[in-house]
Amino acid sequence: MKDKHDYKHYTEMILMISFVVKMFYAIKKIFCVTDHDLQVFEINPFVIGPTGHLGYINYIIKNLALPPVVMDPYDYPQQFYHPPVFYIFGALIKGPLDKLGVPEIICYEVIQQFNMVFAFLCVFVIYKILVELKISAKMTMFLTALAAFSPVFLTLGIEINNDCLMALFGLLAIYRVIIWYKKRTMKNILLTGLFLVLSMLSKTSGVLIAPALGAVFACAFFEKKTDNEGRKKLAVQYVTFLATSVPLGLSWVLRNFIKYNVPFSYVPALADGQPQSTANIPYLVRLGPPSLRQLTLWYLDLFHPEDQPSILGQIIQSQTFDEGLLLNPDPVTPLLLLWGYWLLYLFVFYLFVRFIIDKKIVLHIKLLLGLAAALPIASIYVFAYKYPMLCSVSARYIAAPLFMLFIAAGYFADKTAKKWPSAVFSAAIVFVTALSVIDYVLF
Repeated sequence: MKDKHDYKHYTEMILMISFVVKMFYAIKKIFCVTDHDLQVFEINPFVIGPTGHLGYINYIIKNLALPPVVMDPYDYPQQFYHPPVFYIFGALIKGPLDKLGVPEIICYEVIQQFNMVFAFLCVFVIYKILVELKISAKMTMFLTALAAFSPVFLTLGIEINNDCLMALFGLLAIYRVIIWYKKRTMKNILLTGLFLVLSMLSKTSGVLIAPALGAVFACAFFEKKTDNEGRKKLAVQYVTFLATSVPLGLSWVLRNFIKYNVPFSYVPALADGQPQSTANIPYLVRLGPPSLRQLTLWYLDLFHPEDQPSILGQIIQSQTFDEGLLLNPDPVTPLLLLWGYWLLYLFVFYLFVRFIIDKKIVLHIKLLLGLAAALPIASIYVFAYKYPMLCSVSARYIAAPLFMLFIAAGYFADKTAKKWPSAVFSAAIVFVTALSVIDYVLF
């Protein structure tokens, strides 16, 4: 490096290294290292259930049609209620490999490899969002590094389900709406709508970013510099956006409601009496701080929910380790990583509040990042209340919103006149990133 301050070049190197690491990690870890409703019952001989995520892909291959949605209780609840985009993609990969005689386990490994590419693209889109928000090259480098080596994007990539595609398309929608605000063309608003629709048709909860997009549209319409002629043009774009994205985005839930009488917000509930049930833990306790054991676990203990009462604790634990992604780790570095993320999140919450109340930050950025982070994260708390199980809380459901939280914090730290927020934030990122590399790359 001739220029020690060439942060853009450093960022490009971080992205390249992240891509290589993710590809090798997907080779290193079997696709069912954590199950997440894959319904993998045996590896040798290989036995899977018919109604999990893998069963969904196989149904499409076998029948060249989408599977029916049945709401009767199962010991292993079916996943056929999910929108079809990811599963169609999986069928397009596995179908030809089946015909070539490729072993079934290898087929799923290939799908996993493609899914890890999507996880890398999530990181790349985060980088593009940082550039579009005109965050400094130095802060962009630190935030990109945080995303590039975050365990949550390894989790999204390594597992064969629809969470990664939902996150990718949601991030693309946010990226395009930032571009649209600068250049308000029909093309840009339709691309925003397209990515929103694809996010919703990957997983229904992709709709949770829609209010953030709508807030940006409202800011553009009511800002002082927009004249009457400009508002008429925007109105045409908004009508077009609604006319295309709403019916397409809701097409899956409407199909299930009309054809199978499935409620719009349907999620299959586990049977009563599960050892992971949190129903006996008061919800106020669930809203509170973590227990001591929750601060020392690098896996989800499904048999002792009383030891893991805090929803926030579960979010931070699952974004760091998922449900036990580390196998036989050393006894020190995982705990340092967990505690490092706790300190980082506490500081990020502080910076996020400062971001929201800072009058110097333009309203549309404040609303976009604020709503894109807050609403999906709040939905986890609602979900945990409606479905009181430990598995109801996972950072993989809200990977993109969590990084909107980080971006908002970094935006404030970067723009404030005081230097210490940026210095502390950057140092914390270096600490957790280094430990992530130690735990997930070197070992």
